[in-house]
Amino acid sequence: RSIGDIDEAFLARPFIETEYKFVAGDMLYLTSDGLESQFGGIDGRKLKSHRMDEMFLLMSQQKIELQRTYLDKFFNNWKGEYEQTDDVLVIGLAF
Repeated sequence: RSIGDIDEAFLARPFIETEYKFVAGDMLYLTSDGLESQFGGIDGRKLKSHRMDEMFLLMSQQKIELQRTYLDKFFNNWKGEYEQTDDVLVIGLAF
């Protein structure tokens, strides 16, 4: 459930608590919705989660020191000449 839900039906839903176990070498990326909703590419579509997943998988194989540069280049190449449509926040955690 989204934290920002305002619809009464959604407000009645409980939050679900989930626990994950990470091991050395794992990466966790947290993002705002601004990344996947950015228009771009050759056909001006939204980035969407499946492209984001592919990007994070490729990015996670880079050295941690290079991941920010990789993300910046990917996002700017995707966005191209389109205006940025929303705030973009990405937090990467290495274990």
